Amino acid sequence: MVLANFYTGILFQLEEGNVYVRGPRFVIQVMLNVLLAGQAYLTLLLNRKKLNPVMLWSLMLFPLLPVAGVVIQTLYYGATATLSFKTIALLLIYINVQRAMIFIDPLTGLENRRSIDLLVKAMGENRREVLYAGMMLDIDNLKVINDLYGHSAGDLAIKRTAEVLRGSLRKTDFIARYAGDEFLVVMEVEDRTALLRAVERIQAALENHNMTSDDPWRLEISMGYDTFVYQTPEEVEQALREIDLKMYEEKNRRKIEKKTNLNVVSV
Repeated sequence: MVLANFYTGILFQLEEGNVYVRGPRFVIQVMLNVLLAGQAYLTLLLNRKKLNPVMLWSLMLFPLLPVAGVVIQTLYYGATATLSFKTIALLLIYINVQRAMIFIDPLTGLENRRSIDLLVKAMGENRREVLYAGMMLDIDNLKVINDLYGHSAGDLAIKRTAEVLRGSLRKTDFIARYAGDEFLVVMEVEDRTALLRAVERIQAALENHNMTSDDPWRLEISMGYDTFVYQTPEEVEQALREIDLKMYEEKNRRKIEKKTNLNVVSV
């Protein structure tokens, strides 16, 4: 229709003095753009379970710009916003989807391991004196859940853990799926007490989940955590390795403790 408009003026015409005049088929352009937005939402509704949350929300925002362009162009005579807004929307959605495919874990919707490099770079660009807190978290007995209930249950346990972390931490805190069943949290804190409060929130949320969940298995995690300051990227990596080591020490301690308790009960 846009190409045909050069010869027919069906959408708009420019009269003498560059005066804009709507064409006889302008309303068809409005209806087609509204139809496009409706079709986009319908497609998302039908396929919402196949998309991770980050990509889903990015796609849901896509039709809003074309609709806004339609409203502006309809209400304000002479404005030509529909096509330009649609182009901007396509560009934004392309950038967001590309980022989601590269830096977002598809199972949980959290950041993935590739995002850690961007995090460390952002730390280096931050000129303020900042105390950071890091946590490494690992799901206990995920193999047992997989063996007893199937790998879909194991995936669900990973998703449940991600939900617990999201609900316990601030939106500004960095949460990533570091490996298969291991998670990394990095956040700015005022002091070590703030880190301990965050740990307590996670533990309380996990306990609440186990009390209210209908899952046939109990979700448990081991945590290692500490504070650190940014000086060089290498020192951040070293700090995270030490936190990871503390997590594995905690995991081994919990295993020994459970084994001891089982032996006491059997006796």
